[in-house]
Amino acid sequence: MNSQNAVARTNHELFVPKDTGSPVNGLLDQLSRLNQIARLDYERCGVAGEVIFAVAGDEQAAGAADEEARIATLAYALKRLGDPAMATEFMRRLDQICDGGDGRFRRDAASHYYREIATRGAHDVLGEMASLAEGLAPLEPPAGAEEFDGAETGPGEADDLWGGGEMPAGGTLLVREVAAVSRLVCGRRRFVPPAGFDTCPSADEGTTAEDSDDTVFASGHGRAVACGKLDRELTEEDLPERAAHLARELRKAYASGAPFDEIRADLDAQIEVLFPVKGRTATGARFYSHANRMTQNLAREILDAVLADCGQDFHLGALRASPLYRLLHQRIRRATDAAEVGETMRRAYSARTEGALSLKHFTVLKLAADLQRLRLGRARLSPAAHGLIREVNESSPARLRYLRWALYGSNRPDHPIHSLPLQERTRVWEALKTRCGG
Repeated sequence: MNSQNAVARTNHELFVPKDTGSPVNGLLDQLSRLNQIARLDYERCGVAGEVIFAVAGDEQAAGAADEEARIATLAYALKRLGDPAMATEFMRRLDQICDGGDGRFRRDAASHYYREIATRGAHDVLGEMASLAEGLAPLEPPAGAEEFDGAETGPGEADDLWGGGEMPAGGTLLVREVAAVSRLVCGRRRFVPPAGFDTCPSADEGTTAEDSDDTVFASGHGRAVACGKLDRELTEEDLPERAAHLARELRKAYASGAPFDEIRADLDAQIEVLFPVKGRTATGARFYSHANRMTQNLAREILDAVLADCGQDFHLGALRASPLYRLLHQRIRRATDAAEVGETMRRAYSARTEGALSLKHFTVLKLAADLQRLRLGRARLSPAAHGLIREVNESSPARLRYLRWALYGSNRPDHPIHSLPLQERTRVWEALKTRCGG
């Protein structure tokens, strides 16, 4: 690995190799440009459209026997047949037919009967399974076993197993298991894959048993986890040096609520001035620059990408959509006193109560206020505050008792501490408490 390799500037450069005309050469060139950490990310993740995903294994690895027997489970029967009564009868007869067989035998038998059900219907196949199960059963049934003729039970009659479709609270273990599994697999929850993912067809969409088997087994080996979104190929850093300030002006104009036509017209005018395509030189000669024309197109493309990213930014969108949010946020960021930040947040709370400010905007303002208080608390002390803290640290016990009285409330309104910002007064009080032992 080349020691000069560095992490890619954007995840687009990391996950999308350059098109060299040869897939193999492009892959090798991509690997040679990545350091060890970036290469681990490149090998672990993949790209589907604009989505970066990684394949994660199950929390508990399933054994080969469990993988083969998935198609012969009650949950799979409920999804394929849809009717709990028919799924119950199917599993009952499958257990009787496959008694003594291994997981592979159960899978093959279940696949066969699912194909038959898709072709001939569930009523005829269940009757055939019942006849075969009776033929394989011992001549004398075990003591206490109840006889049930599945051949005479159709889709409508099977609902009578638990009284018109309502399962009893008690009943056999199989009935209870059907009730429990039905709550898990018969809900309305569905996974919506991100754009770019190829979804596997489900059994309800007319797939064969073999296709459904592959879908079930694939779900047991791992799952795709979205890790993020692919960055754009061109970023703000690709702007020419003379046009680097246009991205900042674009965000400022977007946040101020300026119309898009005005934003684009102003940017185009500045780009044409910065990179003139045609005109006259200082000597009066005419010129035409193909390089500046290409630079203009590149700058416009990059600024269009920056503008699209602004539309995805919640804070910039809030500044553009809500003048009140913009005003309150400006006051918070420009505040030099923590008391002013608190007053602004009280106004924001009143606006939230009156419905003039949404809950999302209020939450972001609260976060901005907390960050501003943190900045003010870590700022450099003024000479007056620094002098008071030094006085507290050098005072005698008697002087400390006086300072505690003088600094509290309005006992001494003319004391210099009352002219300090709230964050500096807080730091003076903390120094005083430390000297006095709390």
